[in-house]
Amino acid sequence: MQFAISGISTDVGKTIVSAIFCEAYGFEYWKPVQSGTISDDDTATIHELVANPKTHPCSVSLKEPLSPHAAAAIEGVVINPDTIKIPTSSNLLVEMAGGLMVPITRNFLQIDQIRK
Repeated sequence: MQFAISGISTDVGKTIVSAIFCEAYGFEYWKPVQSGTISDDDTATIHELVANPKTHPCSVSLKEPLSPHAAAAIEGVVINPDTIKIPTSSNLLVEMAGGLMVPITRNFLQIDQIRK
């Protein structure tokens, strides 16, 4: 099974819920786009909360704790959705960087990433 966890705003509980599901059901964890990596690295949090987690590296890591498109603009980073490599796993939990309608780029939303 593959699941996506999304939710609007920082500290709404996406990573905690992800950790619970990973621990309870043995999901592999992946966060395709991480923004706010200086103060909030969600993959590191999964490693702290889950016994023996299997995680996949982020495709895009941004420092500013904003929507990916806004953080990328501030940092001068161009996000190409085609370069976001989706892990091949039949037991994957994907934590999104915000809600379903949060833009990764001006023309590519979180929900588009889920469809991909």
